[in-house]
Amino acid sequence: MLQGGAPAIINVDDPYGEQIAAAVGRPVTYAITAAADVTAVGIDSTLEGSSIEVKTPLGHLRLRTRLPGRLNVYNVLAAVATAVALDVPFRAIEQGVARLAGVPGRFEIVSTSDDDVSVIVDFAHTDDALRSVLAAVRELCRGRVITVFGCGGNRDAAKRPLMGAVADRLSDLVVVTSDNPRSEDPNAIIAEIRLGIEAPADSLQPTHVGIADRGEAIGHAVDQAKPGDAVLIAGKGHETHQLIGEERRPFNDRLVALTALDRRRARVGFLQPPVE
Repeated sequence: MLQGGAPAIINVDDPYGEQIAAAVGRPVTYAITAAADVTAVGIDSTLEGSSIEVKTPLGHLRLRTRLPGRLNVYNVLAAVATAVALDVPFRAIEQGVARLAGVPGRFEIVSTSDDDVSVIVDFAHTDDALRSVLAAVRELCRGRVITVFGCGGNRDAAKRPLMGAVADRLSDLVVVTSDNPRSEDPNAIIAEIRLGIEAPADSLQPTHVGIADRGEAIGHAVDQAKPGDAVLIAGKGHETHQLIGEERRPFNDRLVALTALDRRRARVGFLQPPVE
């Protein structure tokens, strides 16, 4: 559908991207590991953001973004490839990337430097999306990874054990909860998710727990976290409601997480001895 000579921006780290690049008239490719027109030759990423050195056909760029993780490095590379293909000046690219704020509910870090744990809210609600975001969290987290997620009711039930398996493999603790159960029994959905989670070898150290109330589940995950741990709350992202039966109830993962962090901060502060 592209007009003749129009650039097609393609990620060639994805095998299917290579097929697309071979089929279009003017491919402009980007990648982290594969050979491409736009590549990241240096990445320094933390939960506070990323510094990226980018090689382009027109020269090198040194970029700083507030967006953390490998997923966002790919997003930045896609934007750079697009801008370079449209002859946007380097200075404008650097300024644009530096000023870009995160998208609500997409790898959104809701904890602050005052917290001893990191809490991330993300919209991931498929096994592939959950795998990608957990890989990014695992790469940036120095402690354990705790994942809170559920699956929607009256929707694709086949993905439930698949998501359970991904969360189990890439997390140290999984808190399985409700998403938008709609007319289904939340506990029945949780049971189907848990079919993909292996039973822990040591029952004294469980790898997962089921808590149907999403607010309680988020609070439990934040309470169970140890200093340096990361808590990923997945599935609803930017949504501000929960569909239960015929009701549309207000619910915001971010606000619930902030409340849990406030409680944790007060408790940790109370337990710490006063500074003399």
